[in-house]
Amino acid sequence: SGMGISNKDLRSKGVGNGTTLTVISVKLKPGVVVEEAIWDGRKVNTVSALWVEHLECMLSKPKALKILEEDLKELKSTLASNTDPDKASELRKAVSKTEQAVATSTDKLRFQLKPRSFTAKATVCIDPHSTSKTTIKGIKITQLPINLNDATDDLFSCVARSL
Repeated sequence: SGMGISNKDLRSKGVGNGTTLTVISVKLKPGVVVEEAIWDGRKVNTVSALWVEHLECMLSKPKALKILEEDLKELKSTLASNTDPDKASELRKAVSKTEQAVATSTDKLRFQLKPRSFTAKATVCIDPHSTSKTTIKGIKITQLPINLNDATDDLFSCVARSL
């Protein structure tokens, strides 16, 4: 999972600073250069943010959607154990209607995040034997506008599979 770091997408996508989200997939640009790296003892494929076209993300599911998914699971279970043909037809219609409601609700939670470029300044020591510092201005940084939570394996495995 991850967390939004900017309010730039608050109105258009519902993602603001602190909004939790899940990365579903990573869309890479054509001709991408993939490099292997070891992160937290795991071998993963990595790319520069410059090679990422967008992340397919999803906002956390609201309680109403979780209840709807549970209802769907229950309906499917009832249908599977049903022996009455008349009731089966009714149950199939209910399953179909609920599946459609779940799909519609889920689609509304999905969105794309593209890499963003920022300008920064850095204060660094050029000479390791000196205490004087130099400020470098106008540094261009391109990054994905989220913080990752690698305390869970969900995003880590998503990224490892998607690249």
